[in-house]
Amino acid sequence: MLRLLRSMHNLQNGASLVEYGLLVLLIALVAILAVTFAGNQTSSLYSDIASAVNR
Repeated sequence: MLRLLRSMHNLQNGASLVEYGLLVLLIALVAILAVTFAGNQTSSLYSDIASAVNR
């Protein structure tokens, strides 16, 4: 019985590790998308400013 409880405890630790891993992956994905979007918007803004200055 004690062996069964220990094995179940180890399974829960593994599940927690997987959940934290997925959470970190999701946060990293959102951060990458946000930086990419902000970079594109900034690039577009600077292009608009440069074309307005050249006129």
